[in-house]
Amino acid sequence: MFSYIARHWRGELSLPQSYWVNGFLIGLPFNLYFRAIDAAFEENAPNSPSTYVFMVLVPLAAYLPLAVWQGVGIWRSASHPIAEGKPGWAGVARLVVLFNAAVLIFNAVTYGRLSYALVDAYLDERSAYSEITSHGSYVVFHGEITVSSADQLAKQLNAPGTNRLVINGSNGGFVQSALRLAKIIHDRKLFVVALGECDSTCTGLVAAGDMRAIAPDTIVGFHRGTMAGLNDVAEDWSQVEDYYRNAGMSGAFIDKVRAHAGPYDLYEPTLREMIENNFVTDIFVDVRNEYIPAQEWCAHRPAECDRTGRQNAHAPVPTKDTRSHM
Repeated sequence: MFSYIARHWRGELSLPQSYWVNGFLIGLPFNLYFRAIDAAFEENAPNSPSTYVFMVLVPLAAYLPLAVWQGVGIWRSASHPIAEGKPGWAGVARLVVLFNAAVLIFNAVTYGRLSYALVDAYLDERSAYSEITSHGSYVVFHGEITVSSADQLAKQLNAPGTNRLVINGSNGGFVQSALRLAKIIHDRKLFVVALGECDSTCTGLVAAGDMRAIAPDTIVGFHRGTMAGLNDVAEDWSQVEDYYRNAGMSGAFIDKVRAHAGPYDLYEPTLREMIENNFVTDIFVDVRNEYIPAQEWCAHRPAECDRTGRQNAHAPVPTKDTRSHM
């Protein structure tokens, strides 16, 4: 076996055997596989980077050494008839090798960044953490929005009697998984509460809610959705913006969001900005365990209203609750 591999590599096999057997027939299963995968993904694109990694990148990584072995062996095998003054078929074989090499290089350059993004997203998905607990009428979610966490959370949100989602800290996650949850939230007219921190696609879940509440110190970070590892706008991000618009957020506000690309470039608006743009309908006051209409709360707490959640989180604790005078 190894002797045969070495003989092909050195160009010691006949050109027909090198080209048709080692080149065409051995490579045929890979060619058919990649065509089938391309057609399947065109019909129904997977929503998990793990699927791309294991069904595309891993087989591709296995195929590349084979392609190099095939090309080098065919090229060297063609040298014999060329040396004998019979360049016809040998010349064609070498042109095919050059063409295949050019295609591989083109694909490597074209899809290299995308492949990096997919691997980065896969590693992020593998290390993601989430926690979901049900409390009768409401569900508490903490962590990253992935395919797995969306599967679990979707079951809880669809459960009879669930009317509220409490997000107790989330830095967002994958766009398609978030859109799946946002649709459930929107269709079921759930009340969404964001505490702690809510960034990126987490804000899409809030915007999908029929009522939308945050605490005065909830850190809210917006940015346009990007592919992991890249600055390119994520596929389907426009649907997240549709939830922003449906909530009543202005075009000017959405333009500010678009000017930022995460996860390290977040737009953190003041509470007043979020309230005036209808992203927030209510403020959750923890010490009273109650929800206050956002405009009413803002009128009695102008200083806090004009700060961001992060600024409120680091501001001195007020000595008196002016809500008691309302």
